[in-house]
Amino acid sequence: MLCGLFAGCKAKKQANSATDVEVIYWETGYGRAWLDNIIKAFNDSQDVYHATLVSSAENRTGEVSRGDATGDLYIGSSNNCNAYKEYLYPLDDFLATKVDGENGLTVAQKMGSFIENNKHPDGHVYAISGTFGGLNAIMYNVDKMKDPDGKPYKLPNTTDELVDLCLTLYSDGTTPFCHYADYWYYVYEAWIAQYEGEQAFYDIWNCVYTDENSVKHEDDVRAITESKGRYEAYKVLEDLLSPKGYTYTNCNSFNHTTAQTYFLAGYAAMQPNGSWIENEMGGGEAAANILPMRTPVISALADKLGIKSDRHLSMIVDYVDGTTLSDSEMAVVNSYSEEVIEEVRKARGMYYGGHPGHTLIPSYSNCIDGAIELLKFMYSDEGIKIACDTVGSPAALKFSGDVQLDDSKWSTFMKECNEIKKTATVMSSYLNKPIMYLTGVDHLKINCPVKSMTYRTDGGILNIDQYWAKEVAAWEAKWPQMLIDAGLK
Repeated sequence: MLCGLFAGCKAKKQANSATDVEVIYWETGYGRAWLDNIIKAFNDSQDVYHATLVSSAENRTGEVSRGDATGDLYIGSSNNCNAYKEYLYPLDDFLATKVDGENGLTVAQKMGSFIENNKHPDGHVYAISGTFGGLNAIMYNVDKMKDPDGKPYKLPNTTDELVDLCLTLYSDGTTPFCHYADYWYYVYEAWIAQYEGEQAFYDIWNCVYTDENSVKHEDDVRAITESKGRYEAYKVLEDLLSPKGYTYTNCNSFNHTTAQTYFLAGYAAMQPNGSWIENEMGGGEAAANILPMRTPVISALADKLGIKSDRHLSMIVDYVDGTTLSDSEMAVVNSYSEEVIEEVRKARGMYYGGHPGHTLIPSYSNCIDGAIELLKFMYSDEGIKIACDTVGSPAALKFSGDVQLDDSKWSTFMKECNEIKKTATVMSSYLNKPIMYLTGVDHLKINCPVKSMTYRTDGGILNIDQYWAKEVAAWEAKWPQMLIDAGLK
């Protein structure tokens, strides 16, 4: 291996020695510079261990499950990592430690609820998440979000308003969406969480069904098939995507790179995506024209909470956003209880982070101690700050001390993402139940709702009730074998 390929490389060292930490990194949308900078700082601080970085577009965490991994620390995604725990080094002792020189939080305390949510059923933690956090949302082209006279359209507070905006855009000659179909789950899972509430959302992902007597049933398919929130979120997709002209022609066939290229070239006004799009589009002038939208609140929540109309729901959203309201609008807001307003506030703040990333150590590594030392540096206040300052992102973890991130070079786009995240509750899907990680499930869909309900020139799309019936039948047919595969039957 050539020294120039690696971050902070001082001298060639024997591969897989007890002091060389080989880091295998899946280089995704945020690039590798943040990890280059961390590894350089780590190496400069070390007299014992030395880290090298191997990064590529290939997610190599699966190597660990074969028992022949050559790396000492893997950073990527492995949704079924709990299925091969015998090949993973447990991180409990690391999580319980305080970083040298810091008198504040343990690593586990810095990570918060992630630890409990991501535990293996045996009570141990074998994989941890990253140090910085992006934002997944509907991104919009500022220049396209204007009427023919150049006046900006009002951004939607609710999904009904989003549907109305699509009609307005289409009528003005602008295609509302150009999408990569799989990225819609970053938005519709947020709508599911808004409707169901935080605990019920996690119950769905844990396959816990609560019956009419409030009795919980583990590993029950009804958690998915009787989720009102999932139905309502998919119904929004039908309203947004099924009308002719609301999506760029044939974008269902696009991969994420093609979809982003067309979006950034101005072929549509909006696209579901993540804040990594700034890095992938190269910043500069392109970045200046793209901003994130606060996720509209699912309009079906109005009926659930007893709110009289979508207009009333929108006024409450304005109120919780801190928008100045007229006296008549405040009278409407004040006609609802504090409990209802608080539920809308919670819903407005919900975003979906997807599956958490996975950082793990093979149990058979020759340099486990060195990998742990690198992790301690990565999750120290210094390491977290390096990552966040490099990427231009807020921290996903808590700092032990009073640490200020340097946002002086952050773009308008990233500053807006960070402003939204200040009041956001980021929901993730933790695949820590055998019914998930032993069966290959990584999304709670069998048939893609986007591809099933997006307008096509050849027809053949499904309406919401047809799609839902097909999806329920598919889950019910699949579930008995899933129970067997998970060792539950």
